[in-house]
Amino acid sequence: MKKTSIIILVLVILVVVFYIAGNSGKQSDVVSDLDEEKQGTENTGNAEESSPLTTGTDEEAVINKVKEVAVSGREGLASVDDAKFISIERNSWPDACLGIETEVDEVCAQVVTEGYRVVLRLGGAEFVYHTDITGDSIRFKESISLEE
Repeated sequence: MKKTSIIILVLVILVVVFYIAGNSGKQSDVVSDLDEEKQGTENTGNAEESSPLTTGTDEEAVINKVKEVAVSGREGLASVDDAKFISIERNSWPDACLGIETEVDEVCAQVVTEGYRVVLRLGGAEFVYHTDITGDSIRFKESISLEE
């Protein structure tokens, strides 16, 4: 019994070590991206931690994925061109659910998840979405009516 517990503990430690070693390059890439953003805001005098980004290739891909999700299932919208891009901001979400509580029974990994806050305009409202860094995970946050 004691021997089995020791073997399991050693295996868990090895898995953790290999996981950390395999992700160490990815973490430094994220850190260097964040450093570049901070340097860009320091040069402009903007002290905000998450600031709107000029859209590059990665951000454009995320925006297009969000537009597809926003338009799917909405009657009266012909294409993603009906969804107008308003803004995109880089964020660190507090969990794998991108900071959005949904279903009562849903369990979210409690890990910081890099991603974006994307705002689109559809008709008379703006829609806010949270994504992961690749746009593979997209969650609806809220809609804000623009009509008074």
